[in-house]
Amino acid sequence: EQKLTFEALQAGALSILEKPTIYDPAEAHNFLVDQLRLMSEVKVVRHWDKSRQYSSQPQPVAKSPALRRNGDSKTQLMAIASSTGGPGVLAKILCGLPDDFPAPILIVQHIMAGFAEGLATWLNQLVPLEVRLAQHGDEPKTGQVLIAPDDHHMVINNQGLISLNQEPPQNGLRPSANYLFNSVAEVYGATAIGVILTGMGNDGADGLLVLRETGAHTIAQDEASCVVFGMPA
Repeated sequence: EQKLTFEALQAGALSILEKPTIYDPAEAHNFLVDQLRLMSEVKVVRHWDKSRQYSSQPQPVAKSPALRRNGDSKTQLMAIASSTGGPGVLAKILCGLPDDFPAPILIVQHIMAGFAEGLATWLNQLVPLEVRLAQHGDEPKTGQVLIAPDDHHMVINNQGLISLNQEPPQNGLRPSANYLFNSVAEVYGATAIGVILTGMGNDGADGLLVLRETGAHTIAQDEASCVVFGMPA
């Protein structure tokens, strides 16, 4: 059950792996060994506190610094990238936002194919905002969190609408956060906030720099709280 899968991720599981086929034992063995070798390099930085429950009630959050583009100081959109360890951190962040959070939120989460919809459903049950998978042509709205669907890059077009495409993967990733960040920088500029959370690799780093150069407020998760300090680094 996908609900249990995401509860395991919240509890500290590092990743979601597709069950290997039993028809090729050698392939299954190599797959598991490769994954275990990869995960063995992850420094586990904290354990789940079973006494802590994620509350569906909004919690107070600090106000973001004023952002300005063409004289407008209002934050108009937040874009977030995450990978290994991301679902639990996303739950914590989104649970801390009020239901009247004044900007739409777009998320690229690297996750096993077939689990993006389950992630959206799980988060939607936890947080005070509406969470769902993005659809082509969506207009991002306040109080809404849109997650990139499986195998599609998610960008904002010049009309301010969600555009999904299957352009080539970037560094083997589709969706890629760089696609999202670059488009947000072009359309929203300094009225955006860009965030990179825990994860392997460097997806989003180039796009976050582009956002920063437009005057957008940019945030990277600190090493101490990351499951993997790759993308934020």
